[in-house]
Amino acid sequence: MKKITTILWILLFNTIAGYSSDINDNKDIKDNRDLFLKLYQEEKMAYDLYGEFYERWSLSVFNIVQ
Repeated sequence: MKKITTILWILLFNTIAGYSSDINDNKDIKDNRDLFLKLYQEEKMAYDLYGEFYERWSLSVFNIVQ
């Protein structure tokens, strides 16, 4: 009976430890998602600025050629 109780306690402890580990992993996933969104927004801003610069440059070249 003592062995069965010990095994049950070990299983319970492992289950609780695994659950708390999953909670931390979910937090890391949320942090990674936030980081990804921030990087995506910064990259999108950079592409928007590049697009605006390219558009102005092409208009400038077009005006010079005319």
